Amino acid sequence: ALRPDIVITQEDQNRRIILDTKWKELTDKPSDNYGIIQADMYQMYAYSKKYQTSEVCLLYPKTKDMNNDKNILYKGNDNVNVRVFFVDVCRIEDSLNHLLSIYSLKQEESMHIHSLTHPVAAIG
Repeated sequence: ALRPDIVITQEDQNRRIILDTKWKELTDKPSDNYGIIQADMYQMYAYSKKYQTSEVCLLYPKTKDMNNDKNILYKGNDNVNVRVFFVDVCRIEDSLNHLLSIYSLKQEESMHIHSLTHPVAAIG
């Protein structure tokens, strides 16, 4: 079954954001797509189609070289945007709040965060 790790749904705006965790370290080599493998990008594209959203995000662990100072966003011709976000595994709640702010989201009653495969830290 094709299931992302986390789905954020904001019902009042009919909005979905797909998050998928990858436990790999990326490299600071833009010419090598930072080490993001093609299969992961295909997977995100498939999620965007299945869940009918253009907002998908790959989550990677934050490292010294790879952090959110790098704004990595892949824009597809068909309006699918794959963002790369780095999670500080020592400060997960702070990282998730930062991610919500990037998507201009605030924890609200109309927002539902569903983890389909992993436990999710409480936000807010």
